[in-house]
Amino acid sequence: MSSLPVSVITNQGSPLRELLHAKKKGGKVGKRGRKPMAVPMDNIQQLIQVKKFVDQIGGLEKAKAAVSALAQILS
Repeated sequence: MSSLPVSVITNQGSPLRELLHAKKKGGKVGKRGRKPMAVPMDNIQQLIQVKKFVDQIGGLEKAKAAVSALAQILS
């Protein structure tokens, strides 16, 4: 990398080399980070209950207003 006109810090060189080697080999560079987790069944059940509540009360805007009013009463 010393033949390049750009100065590269040692820590930056590793990802660059990884990209170069992946392109030469024809492979893909792996994605970093966590894999998405599945939604637990309890959360799905809660979402279904919330959807039923929203439908029952007459729409999302009315449900938001009801929750806001409840929050003011409880605080």
